[in-house]
Amino acid sequence: MWLLQDDTSGCAGAGGTRSLLLHSPGATLADQQKTYSLQEFGRRVPAAPVHKGRCLSYGEGITYWPIGEIVKEAAGVRQGDDEETLSAKLGDLIESLPSGDADHLRTVAAALANLVGSRRTPRGTYVVTEISQSELHWGIRRFLELLAEEQPLLLVLEDLHWAEPTLVELIASIATTAAGPIMILVTGRPELAELHPRVGHARPERRVLSLDPLTEDASRALLTAVEKHDER
Repeated sequence: MWLLQDDTSGCAGAGGTRSLLLHSPGATLADQQKTYSLQEFGRRVPAAPVHKGRCLSYGEGITYWPIGEIVKEAAGVRQGDDEETLSAKLGDLIESLPSGDADHLRTVAAALANLVGSRRTPRGTYVVTEISQSELHWGIRRFLELLAEEQPLLLVLEDLHWAEPTLVELIASIATTAAGPIMILVTGRPELAELHPRVGHARPERRVLSLDPLTEDASRALLTAVEKHDER
């Protein structure tokens, strides 16, 4: 965990985007090991908002699902919110961003409304379905940059081995071109490196950690730690 913390501190100090890939073998207990590691990491990150999203293995319209989860979390959207409430919360989030560029904010608003399933932008400027993929990706990246202007930002994207290529390309683009202190922590199974080579291998701005299979004693210790964590 200290290695992960060192990565985060470096990101905040350098003011640039960093990414970290955490591999797990894929077994049930290894998935628990990964989940517990993420929970501990989030708990120990000093003064950085942690936003999480998880890739789904199947379903319709799930390409940007984890990014949509991140947006909903940032806006305080809850399951069951009606469209009026959803639009209001999204509008409040947009208004809170540190930017006075109306054109930029309109594109960001359209991108976020698209991600959370709102039919119109909070500012009511145009129909969401009119947005292009390049505008969508630009709006997502700019949204994250603006969030990171106030304080370092940690994004956790789980199970990237399930992600569609479009999402992987977006994440790779954010990791290499976004401005500001952003750290992207991605988890996935070892086959991620073959499925998506652009994000599955180490680079100067990206570190890759692999979780080895647990011994019997380590497995018992992990289960004990998870039980204690759940009791908190």
